[in-house]
Amino acid sequence: MTPNFKVVTLITTATRSWTVRCQSKDTDLGLRTLHANQQIHWDFHINLFKSTLFFCHFYWGAKDAVFNVFTRRFSAKYCAIHSGQDFNCTWEAREDGFDVSNGSGNFTKIFDWNKKAG
Repeated sequence: MTPNFKVVTLITTATRSWTVRCQSKDTDLGLRTLHANQQIHWDFHINLFKSTLFFCHFYWGAKDAVFNVFTRRFSAKYCAIHSGQDFNCTWEAREDGFDVSNGSGNFTKIFDWNKKAG
């Protein structure tokens, strides 16, 4: 049986709303607008080839960012392993960028926001 993964994206420090669209090759979770302290999460199983990838595009005022929120290799390094096979990835969008946690409550900064040209 393939491991189960749960990805959680949340925001705690930004005071303005932001928008996110997350998807994989086969699944589009749609465009969502989140407000302070709201979160989105989803559960999935990796594919037979262990190549499942989810990425998200974040929009916040004059800033945006696009990056992979799940790959097997990244998750093995940064996400918590529960029940021997299940992974839990917790992403936090902050005003200065994006952090990930393995469920311990400690976050590691991974990505910055990009500023849109204009």
